[in-house]
Amino acid sequence: MSKTSEFICPSLFVTFITFRHACLMDGEQSYRDNETTTRSSIEAFAKELGVADVRVVSLAGNQFRCGGSKEYMDWLEGTLGLVPTSFLNSTLTWRRNSNPSAGKFLFQLVDDPQNLEDALRVHVAEGKTARLMATYAKEWLTQKATQPHSIADAEKDFKIQYRRDGQDKLWTRIWNFAPGGDYSLYIQRPAGSKMHDDPLCEVGCPYVVRGFDYDYLGVLWMSDLVRRGDRWVAQEDHIFETAWPRTMKAARDNADSLEHPSVLRLLHRLARGYRILLSRAIHGVYVWVEDEETRHYLQTRLGEQVHV
Repeated sequence: MSKTSEFICPSLFVTFITFRHACLMDGEQSYRDNETTTRSSIEAFAKELGVADVRVVSLAGNQFRCGGSKEYMDWLEGTLGLVPTSFLNSTLTWRRNSNPSAGKFLFQLVDDPQNLEDALRVHVAEGKTARLMATYAKEWLTQKATQPHSIADAEKDFKIQYRRDGQDKLWTRIWNFAPGGDYSLYIQRPAGSKMHDDPLCEVGCPYVVRGFDYDYLGVLWMSDLVRRGDRWVAQEDHIFETAWPRTMKAARDNADSLEHPSVLRLLHRLARGYRILLSRAIHGVYVWVEDEETRHYLQTRLGEQVHV
């Protein structure tokens, strides 16, 4: 058999040969109601194309992002409730803060969105790649705008108030500008685009970043998924995800029972969204958390002192 073509991106290597197709995938990044990137979907597509021999090779236990730290992914998935609670007690030997020689991966909570941006700009100045990310916890107000960067702050998608040095301030951004559904402006930053001039001028969503890695990410942890006591809670008035019509309707119909399967399914989808965002960085991630109780929970999981 002769090799006919190759496609390479930072986190995915796919080689097409005459009669075989190899695909490296992470099934835990399935996100939508109508997801077409699951293992079962790919196997079905292969059969439709006449591929009778579909073989699956598991790479479980290996990690190719996040500084190669499987320990960080164990911590993250345990924190989000995506794996059994035994992982909640995983050590923090993976964590790197100010000491670059300690730990494989940087995970740092910051005080406000401007701190998030400032931390990333240091890395951008060093020639590193960086992006701002969030789940769909903000409505896409600028989706149909032809020049969203030119609109007034009051009309932008992200309008976050914070306080610094005794003064009230406002941090604003737009969602990833994708005219005609072309997200390459955000991903590739072609010459002439606003992202080319400033890679931190937009906020990307989970759909955009799946399959791509950056040196550093800044994640806005909004109020769609919050910690209440000993459990995660979905706050539906903060969820603006349009690809979950069935999931959202079922959760609303059974909102009185936190243990109902449809409510737990929504929680799982939200947690997967944060797993996607928090596992796309190569060297480190900075996180600003909107909800105070959720921030305190993450601090305790990081072994940090909580100031109430």
